Amino acid sequence: MEKQYLNKKNASTLVVACWLAYTLAYVGRLNYNANLIEVITSLSVSKAEAGTVSAAFFMAYGIGQLGNGIISRFYNGKWAIFGALIASAVINFAMPMLPNVEAMRVFWLGNGIAQSFLWCNLIRILAKNLSDQHMPGAIFAMSTTVAVGTFLAYGLSALCVTLFTWRWMFMLSSVTLVVAGIVWMLFLTRVERAGGDFSPNGPKQTGEKLKTSPWLIGSIIVFGLLGLGNGFVKDGVITWTPSLLFERFQLSSAFSIAVTLVIPLLSVLGAWIAKWLTRRHVAHMAQSGLLFGAASALLAVAAGALSSLYLPVMMAILVGIAC
Repeated sequence: MEKQYLNKKNASTLVVACWLAYTLAYVGRLNYNANLIEVITSLSVSKAEAGTVSAAFFMAYGIGQLGNGIISRFYNGKWAIFGALIASAVINFAMPMLPNVEAMRVFWLGNGIAQSFLWCNLIRILAKNLSDQHMPGAIFAMSTTVAVGTFLAYGLSALCVTLFTWRWMFMLSSVTLVVAGIVWMLFLTRVERAGGDFSPNGPKQTGEKLKTSPWLIGSIIVFGLLGLGNGFVKDGVITWTPSLLFERFQLSSAFSIAVTLVIPLLSVLGAWIAKWLTRRHVAHMAQSGLLFGAASALLAVAAGALSSLYLPVMMAILVGIAC
């Protein structure tokens, strides 16, 4: 029996639901990093101590991603994503009430576990319900979630720090995640009635085995390590840019957070360039690699030749290209 996919209208509804869920989840993921300066000042802790909270999140998130990528076929993705959003909302609500960094570390580790359910299930749901005709648009839409989510997290954090305190950002994030969960269920219920399939896949069916070669395995390892390095650079720059601007250039904490908004804007530009290359050139992967390498080399030369005053600008450009 031929696989039945969603029509254009329902496919668009599903993509919007997935986009909203992951984008708004970023508000409840990066809000701690965005308010790192305020947390350090408010709790009178060192940067190293405050940084362990972020490290706990990413450790739990990374391990959870691997685990959920394997076992996600055994549970219903629709309910898993809803549960993850609500669990993250509860943790965000509790964060500003915690007395010290040690307690924050435990709760934020739990947030990493909760949010690790999202990406693999979203991708599985899209792959299961969208035809080849609708998949390119979904891929591009999902590629913008990180940039838009980062923009919202840092923009709202700057607003909360200016008008209230950093604690309000966690409350706002909690409300945002609850709204995201409700919208997710409303949209997915509509798509499910139209024929959407969010049920578990069950055990992997035996059949023809995928042919592998040492070149394929080696390429996966190399690109995996490159992706790991890119992740360290991207997350490190986004996390510590406000602190660098605050300490090195004596900018206010709110303005330092707001300046960081340029990074996700550059990321969206990078996504548009990648989409343009994909449409116009067959060998777009090779061209993208050459462009990234050339830009990185030029920035490395500029970093050695120019004053440290331009360092934040160069970091923002590099991360924008990398994303």
